[in-house]
Amino acid sequence: PILSLRGGFLKYDRERDQIRYLGYPLVLTGTERKLLVRLMEHPDEYCTPEMLCDGILENSADPKGLLRAHISHVNEKAFAIGERRLIVSRKNIGYKISFSL
Repeated sequence: PILSLRGGFLKYDRERDQIRYLGYPLVLTGTERKLLVRLMEHPDEYCTPEMLCDGILENSADPKGLLRAHISHVNEKAFAIGERRLIVSRKNIGYKISFSL
């Protein structure tokens, strides 16, 4: 099955474990992919850092710091494709996917 957001803007092929952004492959590490898929599962809401770290980064000494680093890496890779950040943050609330062009 494929998880697709906003008419293919962002697609996750579960069988191939691949993400496509604006039609292009978005090459991510396993942790980056897990975080992005979790955000994709909640496309119109902010996910708290705790929600994103649960089961992915919880065993880290500094899970929130590591989360910020992974989000930054995803945004750098997305910017190389679409010249904008894919994930936005709201202080004291969390992170979500940005659909604005």
